[in-house]
Amino acid sequence: MFDGTLNNTRGQIISNFFKIWFRSILKQKVLASVNFIALVFGLVPFILSGIAAMIIALITVSYYAVKIAVANPVTSIRYE
Repeated sequence: MFDGTLNNTRGQIISNFFKIWFRSILKQKVLASVNFIALVFGLVPFILSGIAAMIIALITVSYYAVKIAVANPVTSIRYE
């Protein structure tokens, strides 16, 4: 029968996970630093390419929006 003694099990599991994770980082400093550096070098090109794509898209859309806004509406209706 369940008597309610396991109410805080999830919180204890999460706190134990972080304790073990932190202790393993302290014990294996070289391996942890190599993994961190590899993670950083793996994510940086991905993030930079995403930012570059967003900037190119923003510039392109802004250019065409300004081009349409400045154009004479009479000439654009004439060709429809």
